[in-house]
Amino acid sequence: MLYGDQAYELEALYDQYLNDPSSVGDDWARFFASLSNGHSATQVNGATRTGGLAGERRKAQAVQQLVLEYRRQGYLASHLDPLGLTSPDHSRLDLSVYGLGEKDLNESFESGIPSMGAKPLRDIINRYEAIYCGSVGCEHFYIRNKEERAWLQERIESENFIAPLDKYTRLRLFEKVYQAEHFERFLATKYVGKKRFSLEGGESLIPLLDTAIEHGGETGLEGMVIGMAHRGRLNVLVNVLEKPAGIIFAEFDENYNPDTLDYADVKYHLGHSNRKMTRSGKEVALSLLFNPSHLEAVNPVVMGSVRARQRVNRDPDRKKYLPVLIHGDAAFIGQGVVAESLNFMNLKGYRLGGTLHIIVNNQIGFTTLPSESRSTAFATDLAKGFQIPIFHVNGD
Repeated sequence: MLYGDQAYELEALYDQYLNDPSSVGDDWARFFASLSNGHSATQVNGATRTGGLAGERRKAQAVQQLVLEYRRQGYLASHLDPLGLTSPDHSRLDLSVYGLGEKDLNESFESGIPSMGAKPLRDIINRYEAIYCGSVGCEHFYIRNKEERAWLQERIESENFIAPLDKYTRLRLFEKVYQAEHFERFLATKYVGKKRFSLEGGESLIPLLDTAIEHGGETGLEGMVIGMAHRGRLNVLVNVLEKPAGIIFAEFDENYNPDTLDYADVKYHLGHSNRKMTRSGKEVALSLLFNPSHLEAVNPVVMGSVRARQRVNRDPDRKKYLPVLIHGDAAFIGQGVVAESLNFMNLKGYRLGGTLHIIVNNQIGFTTLPSESRSTAFATDLAKGFQIPIFHVNGD
């Protein structure tokens, strides 16, 4: 993709090609020749265009600028808010900004996706809308490492990213969502008025964690250490770590005596460890660490736990153990320990090989709206400073 000064350089190179095609090298000559698909400047796909080669060049550049904008800000047009409370400005995706219009939709241009090649502008827009403006929005264009950015872009723009899920996967996801909803419904009915910090509205967290465990097992993951606050903790304990539900129900009982155990704490502070067998037959050790009533304080504890496991189990490549941190939207950007923990990411003595951060966004921090609690458009904007790719997902 081209920035402003690069666009001028390309235009100058194209002018040079028009004067003498042999002066720009074979690769550039083939590229410029493809802009007119082998036809004359005014005759493409059998239709006459005005403006000649200069007009063709401007249109091709305009399409490339539009593609660039989808990659850079397409997430602003994605369908993320089930409540419809926010509507970010995505006017830069309007065709008119680039001098394009309805009359250009049937003309063919290079799509910018190698597997797609040259396609009518209508198809190009539909493809980029599906990739960047659906129920998942991707932010990665600010990453300075070109190799990392290209690696992400190649996968985001692949067919696999937007391909429909197979029947088995859809049924598995439905099963996990149903389990999460059924659990919350039961607690709400059985233990009316009891403090439980429900996951309601964020039940998609359960199939997300299940998928991470399954995929991790297939790729050699041996252990996952999870840190999270109160919200949804009981659901994760039962439906992810498979802690016996009867124990949690007993903790709701008024006659429950925690002094009979080795710990005396509220149920939504407690952790659990288990070993889970994936569908592919791989065993993954799971640990949800105990958590105090201090949001995000568990983050460095999880990181230290994973680093210790990597060292004890001789995992120098840091691929066998995955830290997973689950945040609330207000706490992620509001608690200083989050930035302090992220700051360790590239330090030799603290490297973990990567952490999966999941923000469960219920669009309110205690009683405070996002517009009253942060100065950024998204809670995730904090991560941009650390060159971390961001995926916005509609939880519905």
